[in-house]
Amino acid sequence: MYTHITQQVSEVTSRLICGALEEIDLNGEHGSVKQDARHPFVGLVDHVSVMPMMDSSQSCDSLIREAAARVAREIGAEMSQANLVNVHYYGAACPDNTPLATVRRKNTAFFRSGGAVQAKSDGTKPDSGGDSSRTSTTKGDSIVGVPQHFVENFNVRLTSNVSFQMAKTLTEHLRGRNNGVAGVEALTLPYIRNDGKVYEVACNLTNPSQGNADDIKSYVVEWVETQRRRAAEKRAFDKAEGYKFYVEDAYRVGTTEHQCREVLFGNKTTKDWLDHDEGVQDRFRSCFGG
Repeated sequence: MYTHITQQVSEVTSRLICGALEEIDLNGEHGSVKQDARHPFVGLVDHVSVMPMMDSSQSCDSLIREAAARVAREIGAEMSQANLVNVHYYGAACPDNTPLATVRRKNTAFFRSGGAVQAKSDGTKPDSGGDSSRTSTTKGDSIVGVPQHFVENFNVRLTSNVSFQMAKTLTEHLRGRNNGVAGVEALTLPYIRNDGKVYEVACNLTNPSQGNADDIKSYVVEWVETQRRRAAEKRAFDKAEGYKFYVEDAYRVGTTEHQCREVLFGNKTTKDWLDHDEGVQDRFRSCFGG
């Protein structure tokens, strides 16, 4: 039923990824980034997520999830054949449906990385969800899989007034497992600016129908009020400081399921597509300082 579509998705995606693996050198012009200046990652193509677009209030139909898993496995196989990365699978693409966070923690150095590709230091070998036949991983590890729902991303960048310990309290406040925003996974990350280091709380919204960006914003406001109250109790500041004293920016990263649907199924003209492509290209240029 979905054979034609899945073949197109896997073919196009594999070509893009394998092209990047061949052309980009992590130790070259765009790879020499300070270790603490970038989001943790474990490889040149760090994470490939195949996300079926369903009604966000429902679980994916089993046939669609099977199709997505097949696409993920095909993409992973093509990446492995490029002989440059070690591929691990998660979610529906993995035999035991292992969650992404578990695969990252067990099979990669993701949670010990600070921006540079690192070899695994604990001697852990890939489990049955990974392609352990690979021996050359000159461009790191890559995790490929299918999550339960369409995953969105949201970051909260804090100001230089916020210490690492204080930033971690926001991370804990937002995490779903700590009775924070439902379905939210969060990490406290360093963010390098011209005037030094600040911290950012990076959030994965694993089930946006239950915990969305607006929920995160509300929890951030709650956290700010808590910090203001504690500062007042300690007389830490001469005056009551507002939201901007603690939060530099709170913003969505990447696309939502609704935006993807608009691109794929909306009534787009040729000019709309050209404008969209030009916008994407401009954002890529800005990332590389072009």
